[in-house]
Amino acid sequence: MEQPKETSTGAAKKRKSKACLWLNRPKKKSKIENAIVTPLQSKDANERPKSIELRKAPLKTRGNRRKIRRKLYNAHADDKINKEITEILPTVISKLRAANVLGDFCNFLKVIHNGKFPLTNIAFLLFLDVVRWYSLDNTSSMEYSEDCLKFWKVMYRLFHGKALRFMTGMKSEYGGNNRRGEYSPENSSINFAVPSHKRVATYESVGVSLPSEMKPGIINEALELKSETKSYVLSFDGKKLAPGLTNEWGDQDLFGHEEKETLSQLRERLQNDLNIIELAKVECQRVPGKTEDKIEQLERAVKVVSVRIKDLRMLFLKQQMALNKFMKEGGKDWKKSKYVYAISSVQAQMFLIRNVVKKLLDSNSSLLLLGSLINGTSQLFSENQSIDIFSQRNMFSLKEVEDIPEGLLNELRFIKQRSPQWFDARKQLKLTGSTIFGGLGLDSLKLQRRHFDKVVKNIEIAEVISEDTAKRMEHGTVSEIHAIATLTTKVLPLYYPNLAYIEEGAHVINSNGTPLILVSPDGSLGKMNMDGIDIPTPVVACEFKCPSPSDFRTPVHYDMPIRYIPQVLSEMASMNVEELIYLCWTDESSTVFRVHFDTDTWKLITEEAQNVYLKETPKCPTRLSAESKVIKERLHIFRENNCEFICEVASCKGERIGCSYLVDGSPYVYPICNTEERNNLTVDEMDSIFSSINTCINEAYQICRKKATEVIVWILADTDRIFNPDVPYAIPIAYAMKGYSLGTKPMREMHEDVLRMCHEKKINVVASCFDGQWAKLSTRDKNDKPLTIMQLQRDVYSEASKLTRDAIVKKLLSESILPAEQIFSITEKTEEGLK
Repeated sequence: MEQPKETSTGAAKKRKSKACLWLNRPKKKSKIENAIVTPLQSKDANERPKSIELRKAPLKTRGNRRKIRRKLYNAHADDKINKEITEILPTVISKLRAANVLGDFCNFLKVIHNGKFPLTNIAFLLFLDVVRWYSLDNTSSMEYSEDCLKFWKVMYRLFHGKALRFMTGMKSEYGGNNRRGEYSPENSSINFAVPSHKRVATYESVGVSLPSEMKPGIINEALELKSETKSYVLSFDGKKLAPGLTNEWGDQDLFGHEEKETLSQLRERLQNDLNIIELAKVECQRVPGKTEDKIEQLERAVKVVSVRIKDLRMLFLKQQMALNKFMKEGGKDWKKSKYVYAISSVQAQMFLIRNVVKKLLDSNSSLLLLGSLINGTSQLFSENQSIDIFSQRNMFSLKEVEDIPEGLLNELRFIKQRSPQWFDARKQLKLTGSTIFGGLGLDSLKLQRRHFDKVVKNIEIAEVISEDTAKRMEHGTVSEIHAIATLTTKVLPLYYPNLAYIEEGAHVINSNGTPLILVSPDGSLGKMNMDGIDIPTPVVACEFKCPSPSDFRTPVHYDMPIRYIPQVLSEMASMNVEELIYLCWTDESSTVFRVHFDTDTWKLITEEAQNVYLKETPKCPTRLSAESKVIKERLHIFRENNCEFICEVASCKGERIGCSYLVDGSPYVYPICNTEERNNLTVDEMDSIFSSINTCINEAYQICRKKATEVIVWILADTDRIFNPDVPYAIPIAYAMKGYSLGTKPMREMHEDVLRMCHEKKINVVASCFDGQWAKLSTRDKNDKPLTIMQLQRDVYSEASKLTRDAIVKKLLSESILPAEQIFSITEKTEEGLK
């Protein structure tokens, strides 16, 4: 007979699970050897069973008999606590009396007894955490209450890690007598039981996961907390901040709505600049490597450094203007005025800017030297502050008029500028390269009429030149040789290694066979044969400007002035070249632009010149022509699209102190060549150069960072405004960091961005609230059109108050009179409407 399978009932399982709580498990009952045999259930109980199944007898019910078991947790734990309190209370009272706080402790017990003390008070809960701290054997096992964690989270949000460190006090320190991770509270001297910085930073007290750091912008996590069924009011206002910068924080940040470069763009640009420098370093150290690739990367690196110099100079100009203002307000004895700290701060900032600019210029000089070594033109490069131009192999000047070969005397190109023959040629034409701007009315009608009277009517006009103007003109004439020296020693060895500078005389531009404009370029770039007398063909035109120092503009040009664009276009047209080098020279540095010719703009200029000066009977203009206005607009477009800033380099001064030689039959003076070659730079020297450049670029970025002085916060509040300590009716949903000033346009864009996000989240914003500083947001649209009748009335009154009486009468007569047909039509429609 088969043995029966053992089965267990639910009661047995329950009793088995409870056994894990017993201190002494009961002994198991021995198994029954003889199983009880029971008949199988069948339909007919009287029938004899065909088979018999053997199984164990069911568990026997114990009835009401209860066995005493020892459990882990005593049901009478309160009795034990009461007993402990009774035992330790005399000692506690004695120690409290000794500390002179027994009365306060008694009051504490009374207010708890009377129900006056809230047991959820945060100070009480923090006290309990301190008690829990000192009751542990190892503080590493400390667990903090949920309410206390919320408190420390708020403290961390408001005051950051410094507050946590201050409130903590001295925790246990690891020493030689204890193992790592085991700290006794007896060795600590805490003020509060404060969780670790990491524990607080990662703790989330609500169901929404809030990031530990929230950058300026819209807080999407906060929008998720708002209900879609309520109506809300969106308010924003600004609060002052203490300006300061860290590695990541403190910058002005309008979350992408800045009028110029955004903060993210500035940081991205910094990283791109450093990447360009790294690429140039890798390419220059590659052996072997293509010369074209190395030069391309070096040119990009030089431009990166030059743009950083530009940023610093623009900042220096603002600091200079601020310093002048503070000095004026402070007076002669400014060191005792209230502006002394502001003046000292600005002066320190200006000192830093000058220092970094000098280091960046030195960095560019190192890059230019490296480029000349790669191009094999190192004998042309010079790091000296002055050179003898007669020793420059890539510089060719014109002979004096009396030394020019007779066959070339009729060629104005070989007539030296400012010679008598050159002045005579200028008088015979109506326009020159430098007078196109004023002669076509691109400056003012007054200057155009004055020029017309002088060249067409031959009216002698006594030009009154001030002393300052005369000095600036003299400075430009004297400094032209320095610009040539800078071009030949700094720029050409890297950018145009196969071309030389060639002095130019004058060129005539004809219109239908009639001379129209006389142009006198400052020079050209072309290929020159040292051994022959061939006349070189210009490849690139050159124009130099040497502005005088001023407190109200940067020392060098970072954008080509509009008034010089017609001049450079005429120079390119006269020499039939597509490119021009524009160099602006000062004592400290020089900026270089590459200008590309534009046929359409030049065509507009020549057509206007023909209409004004080449008619059979020219008439003096009485008003500026429509064409002149179109030309002026095109000049701005030309500057944006055709003028490329390529570099800023340390300036060099030129002197004529050496020897040169003349070649019969040639109009040029040939230099005595300097054949001194330089040694190539080592890898360590190149590493030092590029490392210094990276440091300077980072310093320039840090100096140009804009500190935020105010925070603008957007608050979303429901219209019920019912106070609930657990659910606040208003929460911040966005913030921005602004500087000392902020225009209406970026403010409008930020507010509309926040409103758009609320709409996407289906949050019903019924009103926006802000102070009078941003009143234009409610009275004008983004196109500055009035939104209210009041604003429209004010605009009309403001416009009308500026008009004269005659202008008002003329406006009324021209706009208030309707044709008879229109009046009849209006009358008929009115009558039909009345019927």
